[in-house]
Amino acid sequence: MVPLRDDNPISTTPIITYSIIVLNITVFVFQTSLSIAELESFFDHWAIVPGQLTASFQPVPPIPSLEWATLITSQFLHGGLLHLAGNLLFLWVFGNNIEPTFRRLTGNKRCVVF
Repeated sequence: MVPLRDDNPISTTPIITYSIIVLNITVFVFQTSLSIAELESFFDHWAIVPGQLTASFQPVPPIPSLEWATLITSQFLHGGLLHLAGNLLFLWVFGNNIEPTFRRLTGNKRCVVF
């Protein structure tokens, strides 16, 4: 079952949801412009590599790094056009309903905490 829309009305423009969609598309277009070697290097740096992530949580990691940041950056990497389209469809349908909840939790109409 693929959702095309929902019945929950929204009262504000989901700016954060739209921004995440644009950022995902931008990163995907950038990915497609890379050569195979550049793409492998890009994924090695920005995607989650489980062995590297696990090693970074040791008391003294072998190489100081910000490997934990890949938990966030990997959310913007997609394996193909259908992968991107599927993820963005769900974000488009459901993101606008989640965004106001974060705004209420923070008590700020402009601030969103993820």
